[in-house]
Amino acid sequence: MRFAQAEKRRELCDAAGCSILDMAVGWLLSRPNVASVIAGATKPEQVEANTKAGA
Repeated sequence: MRFAQAEKRRELCDAAGCSILDMAVGWLLSRPNVASVIAGATKPEQVEANTKAGA
């Protein structure tokens, strides 16, 4: 069941031209009780992707 949900989200992102990270961070930032999103990264590319997703 969870794989099917993940695949649906992937299809939505593909259709919208965004990544799952973009969608997830966007959803979090749209929540009224969320003041910030703390995203972890172990590589410079991940830091860049996280920054772009929050923009």
